[in-house]
Amino acid sequence: MDSSQPGVETNWGLVTRVADSPMFQRSGRLRDLLLYVCQRSIEGRLDELREQRIGMDVFARGPDFRPNEDNIVRVEARQLRKRLEDYFSTDGKAEAIIITIPKGAYVAAFEPRTMPLRAIDSAEAAMPPVGEAKPISAKQPYKANFPWAILFCSTTVLFLAIAAWSLLRNRESAHPISTPKSSAQATPLWSELFDKDHQTYIICADSALVLLQELTKRPVTLTEYVNRNYSSKMQNPPSEVETLLRILPQRQYTNISDVRLVQAILQLNDEYRSRSVVRSARNVELIDFKNGNFVLLGSKRSTPWVELFEPSLNFHFVYDAKLQRAGFSNASPRPGEKSVYWIEGSSTQLDETYGVIAFLPNLSHNGNILMIQGATGEGTEAAGEYITSPESLNHLLTTIHAIDNDHVRYFEALLKSGTIAGTPKNAEIISYRLIPAS
Repeated sequence: MDSSQPGVETNWGLVTRVADSPMFQRSGRLRDLLLYVCQRSIEGRLDELREQRIGMDVFARGPDFRPNEDNIVRVEARQLRKRLEDYFSTDGKAEAIIITIPKGAYVAAFEPRTMPLRAIDSAEAAMPPVGEAKPISAKQPYKANFPWAILFCSTTVLFLAIAAWSLLRNRESAHPISTPKSSAQATPLWSELFDKDHQTYIICADSALVLLQELTKRPVTLTEYVNRNYSSKMQNPPSEVETLLRILPQRQYTNISDVRLVQAILQLNDEYRSRSVVRSARNVELIDFKNGNFVLLGSKRSTPWVELFEPSLNFHFVYDAKLQRAGFSNASPRPGEKSVYWIEGSSTQLDETYGVIAFLPNLSHNGNILMIQGATGEGTEAAGEYITSPESLNHLLTTIHAIDNDHVRYFEALLKSGTIAGTPKNAEIISYRLIPAS
């Protein structure tokens, strides 16, 4: 371990104190997991912090270990999170830094204790009024004095979003919403995605990844996303930005529209809720897409796994970093179609956006994938509202001739939607393609 790096010696000293405490000495398995996760997090060996690798290295599982069948890593990680909370509220209550392992990941974070409420109030009171803020020059996007208000607001929005997601899941566990069995059966598409023989994964967008790409001004490929080596691509960033770039890859946040969409999908398929799993895009592996059914929310800018299936698609998400606009390219335009469908309007007042709904097989052709993409968040929300409306979905499947003997043919459909004050409205089908089964 390179102790010359800032914070390494301090963080590792904290880890050893926690591991040597009576609370962890009583459980060798949790102690081993703590040391394994923290050492690799500090050293930046994040590619080793995958569920399968941890099962083999820490819990002596063999090379054929399959996390989908053996949940030992998730169970022990849940216990470790609880044990860390207990430690820092009792034996470690005097520690200035705490160790957390965000849910859905196995990367340790070392964070200062949360500021007291009075300190936060004082910091907010010291901020200048919004009207006095100076615009950031386009020629100098990363000034040395990075506006702390932007950092504060960005992270606050993300924290609120993930809190809403957690609240939703807790409420559903305590008070499951009963939906008529016929609601999903009225549209055959959901029967292709939810059944008693398959596990269905609903994958939410990675909002932290979108923010990171905004900061670095460069896209993140699926390869970079899988290898977790995309957070240090900005040259000489300001210290505040550098801190944020280091933290973001360890955080799993989604947006509130995804929360609503997950709720709608689960309500439609309430009968199979026990066979459904909600995950962040950050907590999925390539091997997962070879088995089971998936619902992917967001474009490849927020859910890079979309990139796996792009070779089968005609409509591809595109983003112009210079003009800061997004859209969908049309690989094979038909008469009257555009080669690219760009969003219309500005970032503050969007007038028109696009979304793509695609249904295709998983990598092993033994399950199905539903992708709900948007050129913007409003585009994803519009496509999600469209497909969770039985009337709209039946209209779509009928219009594009996708129903064949009670089964749904693989397809992709491009939707256009207007927006009012950030809310999508009146989504309509403007193009579609049927996808060959093999």
